[in-house]
Amino acid sequence: MPQSPGLRERKRQQTRDHLAEVAMSLILEKGYARVTMEEIAEAGGVSRGTLYAYFPLKEALVAQFFSVRVAEETRPILEQLALMPDPLDRLHLFLIGSAWWAESYKDCYGPFLQYRFNHPESPECGASPAFIRLIRDAQQAGRLRRDRTPERLREDLYALMAMAALRWLAGEGSLESQYRDVWDFFIHGAGLP
Repeated sequence: MPQSPGLRERKRQQTRDHLAEVAMSLILEKGYARVTMEEIAEAGGVSRGTLYAYFPLKEALVAQFFSVRVAEETRPILEQLALMPDPLDRLHLFLIGSAWWAESYKDCYGPFLQYRFNHPESPECGASPAFIRLIRDAQQAGRLRRDRTPERLREDLYALMAMAALRWLAGEGSLESQYRDVWDFFIHGAGLP
């Protein structure tokens, strides 16, 4: 049985979450490029050194915010999706919903992606367990191939999503339209129809 974190670790996590919330609040108010680490430290009530000890880069604050916020917001969404009879439809709607969510954070989504590419050891996105669960459900229902693990299919889907996000950030339509193309490719592949 996993041991629950001690008081020190809980306080550390609360500080990380608090600083990420403060950073995102400033970013949404002023814009990503206009917010400095010094402003975040001051607004968060910590010294610059403390902030840098927790987050060496502003992008890491965004990644922390996204991870926590997505994990929190995913639970009720999955409960609603569970009412849909087709697990493949649930996965599809979750993918499109993730586009809607990301579109509200466009100003800092590019730096977030860059951070994730450059720091693969950073914690998983908060949506990863949900995608794995939805993929596993679709596999068990015979709606997705079973010769790959749900984790591998999630990695494949994430690779397609990352390329779609880069196209969106470059000005090629909405992220929703890009993710609809991702869905089509993920389900049908590159073969002729």
